[in-house]
Amino acid sequence: MEKIVRSLSWSKIYSWNTNKKQFIKTYFEKEPFFETKEIIFWKVLWKMIELAEYEDMDKICDECMKDWDWNIQEDPNKRSAIQKAFYNIIESDIVEKIQIDLAMELHEVYEYKLQTFIDQVCVIWYTDNTNKSLKALNEFKTWKTPWTQERVDNHGQLDLYCLLIHELKGYYPDIIKLYWLPTTENEKWDVITTWEIQVFEYKLNDEKIKRIEAMKNGWIQKIFMDIQEAQRIWEDQKFNENKEWLTIEQEIVELNDIVTTIKELKIREEELKEKISADMIKNSVEKLEAEWIWSAYFTERKSYEYPREIKMKEDELKKEKKEFEKTATPTITKSLTFKQKTLSSNE
Repeated sequence: MEKIVRSLSWSKIYSWNTNKKQFIKTYFEKEPFFETKEIIFWKVLWKMIELAEYEDMDKICDECMKDWDWNIQEDPNKRSAIQKAFYNIIESDIVEKIQIDLAMELHEVYEYKLQTFIDQVCVIWYTDNTNKSLKALNEFKTWKTPWTQERVDNHGQLDLYCLLIHELKGYYPDIIKLYWLPTTENEKWDVITTWEIQVFEYKLNDEKIKRIEAMKNGWIQKIFMDIQEAQRIWEDQKFNENKEWLTIEQEIVELNDIVTTIKELKIREEELKEKISADMIKNSVEKLEAEWIWSAYFTERKSYEYPREIKMKEDELKKEKKEFEKTATPTITKSLTFKQKTLSSNE
């Protein structure tokens, strides 16, 4: 079985632990990722902080439209949402607070890629903001859900950062800070900031180091293996679904062949009946018969031209039926309808 998920990141770990159904849709079924207005707001705000750019909206838009290969993926709706977020940010007091209160706290490296193998599993993470030695980290969060010191102290993402640094450098970071820029919504339901910045410090202690060591000694490996087992189950289900559908397709093909044969036989039937009828009339024969095998004979069908009064009664009855059907509950019987498609001359 070829692995669909070849590495772990905090976003994958968090998704797996909190919503396995969504994880399968995102990573196995490749369901397009929907960027909410909150996610777009965060991307815009983060790019503004990273680039120290609070005036050139087009530059921020282009940066936020880039994919993982740094190519701009144009999307008019997304660009419009980015522009709206940009305006909402610059019209608030948060920009001044960032420039005054936050600028001195920022480190020189942004979105640094950390990658190493932990317990034979490739783990990847991109830092928000760090120094060159990776001994200091700034992590930024938005959203309505409050961040507290307790939540920061138990945040697995920061545990994972410490583990990656220790595996790569042989030491733990000296200082980790989490900055929370709370958001809310205005009267137009647009995401806006609440103009405040809350800072929390994540300090290593014996309890955190114990959690970090548990990550290294089996925790990450178990999550990775659970994901591989989920993939195996998912692929088995898909195989069975495809197998069932293949059987249905084969039956439909057979049905199509039967309907085609019936049509051809019907045409030949009418041709033969017309010829036999003409021969019987020519020879004044009313009936032909081979005992216990077949018989051919003429039948009569009566038809009448009904008077106008009867036709009017019939039309009135049809109207009454239609009125009745408007309020009555029908008995529904399902049956399969099969129609052959006739290709036009240009298909």
